[in-house]
Amino acid sequence: DQGYAGSYSHFGIHHEMLSDEVRTNSYREAIERNAKSLIHSKDILDLGCGTGILSLFSARSGAKSVTAVDMSDVLSHAIDIAHENGLQDIISFRKGRLENIPDINQKFDVIVSEWMGYFLLFEGMLDSVLDARNNGVSDMDRYSKTVGFWKDVYGFKMSCMREPVLEEASIEIVPSKCIISESPAEILDLDLEHCSLQDYSSFSSDFQFKMVADGKLTAICGYFDTHFELPEKAVSFTTGPHGLPTHWKQTLFYLKEPLPVKQGDLIKGSISVKRPRRDPRSLVVKLKVQDTEQKFLVD
Repeated sequence: DQGYAGSYSHFGIHHEMLSDEVRTNSYREAIERNAKSLIHSKDILDLGCGTGILSLFSARSGAKSVTAVDMSDVLSHAIDIAHENGLQDIISFRKGRLENIPDINQKFDVIVSEWMGYFLLFEGMLDSVLDARNNGVSDMDRYSKTVGFWKDVYGFKMSCMREPVLEEASIEIVPSKCIISESPAEILDLDLEHCSLQDYSSFSSDFQFKMVADGKLTAICGYFDTHFELPEKAVSFTTGPHGLPTHWKQTLFYLKEPLPVKQGDLIKGSISVKRPRRDPRSLVVKLKVQDTEQKFLVD
């Protein structure tokens, strides 16, 4: 947790997230367009508040109180931001992991949190969200640059680096033109009102893709869609390659060897995702595509 919190103490990551207009405007619209029924005169918990942008949206939308919680040192700046905007009487701040803060005993009407990490589950922050809920409410150029790079590095062979590189999932923006499958395969559906730790800490799914073009399948692209199912204004966004880019980008699992495909081919496979005990914020992904099996780390 210390290393995780430290990574969010740097200003760069917060600038990146706040500059992500898809992310930030979606949350703002979800809060402001549903303020009458969900925010006004309500006690709000902002979990993993960072600079406090969701707290500010909530306070401005008429919240009775907002309790903002974060583990990182950026919290001191969030306090200054609340004062700068005259919202210090509505927003209070607590530093630490929610489960370990003894003086938060109140029940909250609404939880707001931007908990999603790369490949949705990286960082393991959903644990804290559920705890709060329960207790207080392909292209060859890209492949060659990443995998084939090690064949000739300034005239030297470094092929021994290829295997460890393939074991690391790659976080990248994937141009939509590089997608050669007809439609995405859903491997996990989480309803945050009812799901449990067991639903996502270890799961597996079969999948299949229909190819829409001849070419070479170089990687499997992972991403997530988010839906705010709210009474007055439903809001949703995608982090997929066909949507506007976000800071989550996409998660690429490169295949050991490109797989030649033709239009109309049906590619079948399976995926299993598990959180390792030694580092529950990371993910171990086992992927089988046709007859090839690989293991990846999202870290």
